[in-house]
Amino acid sequence: MKKIIYLFIACALSFTACDLSETNIDPTRLNDVDLPLMLPITQSGHYRNITTNPGRVAGIIMQQFEGVDAQQLDYTGYNIGADAMNNYWRTGLYAGSMKDAQVMINKAIAEENRFYEGAGKVILATALANVASYFGDVPWTEALKGTEFLKPQYDDQEAVYDAALGLFDEAIAAFGAATGDMYTGGDVVYDGDTDLWIKTTRGLKARYLMQLQKRRDVVSEVISLVGQSISGVSEEARLTFGTAETENWTLAKFARERPNTLVIDNRFADWMTSREDPRMDNYMKFDGSVWQYWILGDADLTWALDNASVPLISYAEIKFLEAEALARQGGSAEAALEEAITASMELVGIPVDSAADYIAANSSLSGSMEEQVESIMVEAYFAYYGHNFSQTWANYRRTGYPELTPSPGGGSEGLNPSGVIPQRYLYPDSEQTTNRENFEAAQARQNGALLDVPVWAFQ
Repeated sequence: MKKIIYLFIACALSFTACDLSETNIDPTRLNDVDLPLMLPITQSGHYRNITTNPGRVAGIIMQQFEGVDAQQLDYTGYNIGADAMNNYWRTGLYAGSMKDAQVMINKAIAEENRFYEGAGKVILATALANVASYFGDVPWTEALKGTEFLKPQYDDQEAVYDAALGLFDEAIAAFGAATGDMYTGGDVVYDGDTDLWIKTTRGLKARYLMQLQKRRDVVSEVISLVGQSISGVSEEARLTFGTAETENWTLAKFARERPNTLVIDNRFADWMTSREDPRMDNYMKFDGSVWQYWILGDADLTWALDNASVPLISYAEIKFLEAEALARQGGSAEAALEEAITASMELVGIPVDSAADYIAANSSLSGSMEEQVESIMVEAYFAYYGHNFSQTWANYRRTGYPELTPSPGGGSEGLNPSGVIPQRYLYPDSEQTTNRENFEAAQARQNGALLDVPVWAFQ
């Protein structure tokens, strides 16, 4: 320590430039990490983001959750301020899973390791498409570049979607070119199985292509992609969380840390009751006063378990995408819808025989294309609970289904002037203070970017 202090003093007194690069290296700290150690951190960080604030608030907006205290109560009344997504944007996303993925990609490219390049690009593409779906225009081309761009410009949402879709293609190519000796560990999802990663990546690309359905003719490509994606629940890209509080599923972690602030919305419970939905006991329990989504020690509540096993994209979603695409194409979608509902039951451990009546009653389709799409979206609404709130919200914003009535008082605080069900999240106030010029330009391009202004993809 004295040597370093003396060196700084000497530099100051000499008025000359001193090269401190070697002196400032702490020999006790790592300055490089191998790819097998990077991958599990990158994967787990992304999976944890699934039900951090953006996911939970989407569940509130979609009337599956209801806040009864703290910020969750404000969110239920659509008072979703500029502070709501600060942690997600800053530490969960841009300095979190996206940065982790980009660092791993850069290292993998430098080492010519196509497996880890592909794994990083899957995570980066998914995170990028998600943030674009939440906010519209977001930083991308100047993002993740450290001090080179401390105040990155915002790319328009269409360009960001295209970038994400391109990354999925690059990931598929990378996995296809990966040789067996390139995988040396760390994949906590598929343990290096490139065939399954390619299948999952195709399914993810189909998801985000379908989000562009109002803007582009994507139906044929979606059908092609899902036909080459995973073929059953057993092939899902699942991450199983741990039971320790430092490694548990984020929905369970939130319930433990902030009990009795978030419960099941009565409208959701009543709807499941009226439909005699077999999944209800796996989603919620009535405590005599409210419907709880989490009860300590209750092993039946699938999506409130510490060690929940969470898919990056479920087989049910693959089949819902297929059913919607077939319906829009004018084909028969009933078989795909039946498989989607069946897969949802399997995902939460409901025996198919026990759900046979429900599946039969809800997989038949009739009427116009629009009526069939509505039926498919309603079933997806129930199937995606607990692990896929963001896609439920995306489905609603692009199709209008299921039909929901906005919460009373939803125009409070001037954040949602028209009082509609929110169409986007506000940019975080951290951007307003650290990147104001670019933030204001993006906001102006998007008609103020308040909660009631649809993002480009869903207009």
